[in-house]
Amino acid sequence: MQRCKNLLVLAGLCLILAGCTTLEKVNTVRKNLEKIEIGMSRGEVITIIGSPYDKEVIVLEDGTSIEFLKYVTSYDSAGPVLLSDTSPICLEEDIVIGIGRKFYKNKSKNLKTIYHRK
Repeated sequence: MQRCKNLLVLAGLCLILAGCTTLEKVNTVRKNLEKIEIGMSRGEVITIIGSPYDKEVIVLEDGTSIEFLKYVTSYDSAGPVLLSDTSPICLEEDIVIGIGRKFYKNKSKNLKTIYHRK
C-alpha cells in the first residue's frame, strides 16, 4: 500500500515538473521572439527560437510560397494548443516578412490560395 502511495506522489511530481518545463519553454520562446527581425532568414529564426510547433504553407497562383512558422507563446495545461496560443512568423522565399497574429490575419485573408498545407 505504501509503495502505491509513493508511486502516486512520484507521478504527481513528474506532472508538475513537466508543466513547469512547458511553461519555461513558452517563456523562452516569447523572449527569443523579440530577437526576430524582418529580413532574417529561416535558418536565423530556427537558430534563435528553435523548431516551430506548427507551420502553414500557402502557395499562390504565381507559384510563390508564403510560409507561417507558428510558435507557442501562451500555455494552458488544461487543454490543447489553440491557434490563438501561437505567434506566427511569416516567410516568403525563406526570408521573414512579418511577425505576429495581426500580420498573420491580414496576410492570410488577402492571399488567393491555390494550395494550402498545414
